[in-house]
Amino acid sequence: MASLSDQEKHLEILILSRDAHKLGLFAEILGKTGFPILTAETVEDAWECAKSGTVGVVIHDLTYPFPDDTLFLRACRSSQRTHSIPFLFVTKNDQSQPILAPVGDETVLDAWIVLPCPSQQFCNKVLVLLDVSRDQQKKLAEQAAVEVGKAIAASVPGGLAEIPAAAPEAAPAPVPGTTAIFRGHLGAFDIVKILSMLEPLKLTGALVVEDEKREGRIYFVEGAVWHATMNDMTGPDALFLLFHLKKGDFRFEPDQATPKRTIQGNTMGLLLEGMRQMDEAKTIIRRMQERREAQAEHEQSAD
Repeated sequence: MASLSDQEKHLEILILSRDAHKLGLFAEILGKTGFPILTAETVEDAWECAKSGTVGVVIHDLTYPFPDDTLFLRACRSSQRTHSIPFLFVTKNDQSQPILAPVGDETVLDAWIVLPCPSQQFCNKVLVLLDVSRDQQKKLAEQAAVEVGKAIAASVPGGLAEIPAAAPEAAPAPVPGTTAIFRGHLGAFDIVKILSMLEPLKLTGALVVEDEKREGRIYFVEGAVWHATMNDMTGPDALFLLFHLKKGDFRFEPDQATPKRTIQGNTMGLLLEGMRQMDEAKTIIRRMQERREAQAEHEQSAD
């Protein structure tokens, strides 16, 4: 095995599996690549590893399924820090592959491998994906520099760090009497993506989200979500309702003190639960539509 270059040494292989035996086996096999190995048995632990910025590839074991195998992938694709990490999904030959699209950035090269397979084939697949990560390092470094610049601008009184919009629409003006350090429009960014962007900056303040009829606030203390409001609702219910907003404006107001703490747990857990609830809502809506269509067809045939 060729020695690793200085550019490659900091890349790490993250193995996510609920099976402790497979974690050890995969770590032993992939240790031959020369890259550092990280292991995680939960998506929360995996997220703590992934957001460090040094993970080059994720080995996601699907042979011992998680409740929703797509959640960690979708969470990674929602964060600027992790959206380009390629995944290698491990399945068994008698196992159907889960539906993973749409999961965000479809330009990322993900791969599959079916067990049993030769260990060298396993290593080779991982090395190919690590090559993809290595080629992304310059781009990621440039993006990180932009984020650091935003954080520095935010620390300057009166400074304004504007999130670049995906659409040419002008960003809303700050509310008089406040200093917003992040602002933009929902649609180009959803609440899940905004939260994942704010977390690593360890900011304290309030994310204000408004549309024509409603206003919601998510309060942060050093990057952690402490409290949320949505009209008359508060706490987790208000937070998860905000996840469903698709239109409106947002801004982050620093140093806005939270009146109390109504939300526990880390940001990753909240994002996963929010996405899970959105998936359930979509399923309910789809089933209602199917029932209405079936009822309409039945009435037509009766006529």
